Amino acid sequence: MANNYCQTSAYLPIHEKDFEQAENIVNRVTAEISRDSDEYEEEFGDCGVGVEVEKTGVWFNGEESFDQESLIQIAQALLDELEIDTPFYFSWAYTCSKLRLDEFGGGAGVVRRGEEPYTIDAMQEVIGFVER
Repeated sequence: MANNYCQTSAYLPIHEKDFEQAENIVNRVTAEISRDSDEYEEEFGDCGVGVEVEKTGVWFNGEESFDQESLIQIAQALLDELEIDTPFYFSWAYTCSKLRLDEFGGGAGVVRRGEEPYTIDAMQEVIGFVER
């Protein structure tokens, strides 16, 4: 038997002066996410992604799995409400505890203030390229 993982680790820098507001935004958005779904409670405390607010930024993480939409929703709220113009980039890796065909891959995304987020999956990009 093999274990599959979807891992991420990304950091969104914030100004130290915005720490308290960032913490409030994260708490509010994670509460909204947790009201919409109870499937994340065990691993992430309700919201689908690990989120740690620090004095200089917000660390998003997922050691075994994470929900990309939750990460995007929280990051979008932070960028929009704190008026951060620097794009926030994040990536993820699909891994497997044993060598299995096509069980590895990953992707990346970008969230920008006031704009729709953009994500790509490596395998889907390659399949789309070949099918052209």
